[in-house]
Amino acid sequence: MIPDSRLMVVEALKVLISEGLAIARSGSGMFVRLPWEPQRLIRAWYRATPYGSSSTQDLDRQSREAEWTYKSQTLQAPPEIRDRLGLGEGAGDVEDMVRTDYGFSTDGEPVMLSTSWEPLAVTGGTPIVLPEDGMLAGRGVAERMLSIGLPVDDWVEEVGARLGSIDECERLRHAPGSIMVTIQRTYYSDTPVETADIVVPADRFTLVYGGKMRHAANS
Repeated sequence: MIPDSRLMVVEALKVLISEGLAIARSGSGMFVRLPWEPQRLIRAWYRATPYGSSSTQDLDRQSREAEWTYKSQTLQAPPEIRDRLGLGEGAGDVEDMVRTDYGFSTDGEPVMLSTSWEPLAVTGGTPIVLPEDGMLAGRGVAERMLSIGLPVDDWVEEVGARLGSIDECERLRHAPGSIMVTIQRTYYSDTPVETADIVVPADRFTLVYGGKMRHAANS
């Protein structure tokens, strides 16, 4: 049986973890989570250039060291993703999509997860078939698509919030059940060329949207 003093410590640590003030890392112990100033996450074209990775560009401007890991694989996308990309049902077990899973960190702290999908009908047989390989690795969807003659001319994002899954909270070093902001993004070049699901902790980011106004021509 745990002595009362130890029990109080255990319960106190549980409270700190649940409130996001501490984090337990398997095999390493308990760590205090320092206060985190929310970061700006640019979600539109108002920045100086629409090319490259908007998120990493803006983090660089905030003097934060941005890093990311990724894993790409070819497979057949689930029905929801196929619908977002305007594709019909998959044929048998044909792998017709490139899925890339990302984990983003700033200053060594995980801050964002993203899963992107690109149809092989769009990128297959081109130098950009793998988003993070080749000369345009890491340059962002718009620049990569433009290199194969497909200028991105529209984009749609749906923003929501939900409880993070066990895996998401663990990977983002947040307490189980933390609130996550979700962004469902699709890029278009007349037709959809890429779609992605982005997950960020609600206490880490301020989403920033902006763009140039189009004025109607004088009659």
